[in-house]
Amino acid sequence: MKKIIFLVFIVSHFSYSQGFRALTRQGERAYKNQDYATSTINAVKALQQNQKFKKSIELFEKSIVRVNKWYEMKIEQLESNTIPYKDLSSVSNMKVIIGYLQSLDNVQNELMFFPEKVKLSNKNLVSENTKSYKEKLNESKKRLKEYNLLAAQELYDRASNIFKTAQSKSDYQEAYKIYDRIKGYVRGFENVGELMQVCVEKGSYRVALLDPANSSGRSDTRFRVINTVMNQIRGSIGNNLFAIPVNISNYSIGYYSNNYSGTGADVVIKITFNDWNYGSSRTREQNYSNQKKRTKKDGTEQVFNVSGKILENKYFATFDAIVEAISASDNTIIYSSPLNLEYEDTDCYLVGSGQERANETNCRLVSKLPEPPNMENVFKNEFIGQTNSVLSRWFN
Repeated sequence: MKKIIFLVFIVSHFSYSQGFRALTRQGERAYKNQDYATSTINAVKALQQNQKFKKSIELFEKSIVRVNKWYEMKIEQLESNTIPYKDLSSVSNMKVIIGYLQSLDNVQNELMFFPEKVKLSNKNLVSENTKSYKEKLNESKKRLKEYNLLAAQELYDRASNIFKTAQSKSDYQEAYKIYDRIKGYVRGFENVGELMQVCVEKGSYRVALLDPANSSGRSDTRFRVINTVMNQIRGSIGNNLFAIPVNISNYSIGYYSNNYSGTGADVVIKITFNDWNYGSSRTREQNYSNQKKRTKKDGTEQVFNVSGKILENKYFATFDAIVEAISASDNTIIYSSPLNLEYEDTDCYLVGSGQERANETNCRLVSKLPEPPNMENVFKNEFIGQTNSVLSRWFN
């Protein structure tokens, strides 16, 4: 029973010592990074565990004389550019000031529990650096609320000026995005919600998606795969903020002969493939067998055998295409973006039996060839993902 108690004491003492040592190491790293609040707090916490640990005492003595002055200097510099309110940067500056004041307040809270028995080179070091920052912290928080209102008003005026003079859908979209920033400062400000809804209605395009064109010169029935996924892309157009999907009677590019005024859409999306391909090919196939011997410590010989067929395959999926947003009113290109994929992978298996130790092919030994990757799905998924990403960038 005494052995058990002694063991628990040793483990507890080890964990205890690790605590104050770890706190001191972390505090020293913080000190090097000029994070004097963390270095001071960690030093105090370490001394609360071990009042005689010299490294903790040294860390505290060099941190405490810097922490207040360093943060006060930073706060004073920021306040000179922040008070009174100037622009949106005043809000971000005030948040930094509050962060500094909160750090100082945290330090002061920890000093309340500084161990009295710690022997410092200056016994008045704690009292000389004890201050209250609570009043200034509360004032700064109050000022931040005022600044948030001023920032919201500034953005509201800026967006409203664009809204009132808007002459295009892009103007309404720009106004919407500025209105949307207001919620980062004040939620439910004025009639922002109603104005944003009007911006969406007046800034949205009716969008039609044509089937892609194959200009690669590759006559292959596999191109039909691309047409099968177009409906998935059409179905996701409505997920974009400024896009309303429009169904048209014929999705063929050639059907309209580059005249899209009769589609009932504001914008027609045209995708042209300059090159494309996907699939797999067998790059290596050969029989293989090998024997490997190993002499044990007792002098006996151990033999390892393996045999089978090496099967190496290359898998690939590529496309080079361009997606264009064309104005249906005058057939001009509004947006244009490339779509590209270059995927290639190789696997190698030794299909057979035996011991892996005798396998020197750099191919994985298996009894049965695993299911190969579906390159058609790789091709389709990448095509859908890139196309939707482009549409999102254009209509959000």
